[in-house]
Amino acid sequence: MEKKKIIITKKSYDYSCGDGCCSEYGWTWYVDGVEVHSSPCELNALQAILDHLGFDATIHLCGEEDGLDDPYATL
Repeated sequence: MEKKKIIITKKSYDYSCGDGCCSEYGWTWYVDGVEVHSSPCELNALQAILDHLGFDATIHLCGEEDGLDDPYATL
């Protein structure tokens, strides 16, 4: 079985509103040149990429830094 090749690109962005009272920075993610997600949250980007690729995926978080000990705790 031949593996499908894809290109995933991560590009940073920085946004400030017109009067400068608010700003946001994060990443815009592309799969084969198609924008699939733009957000400061990389975990949401992973879900968006998997969705775009046609996977029915659930991301499980585990580790002390997340306060989760259960490897089946969902996002």
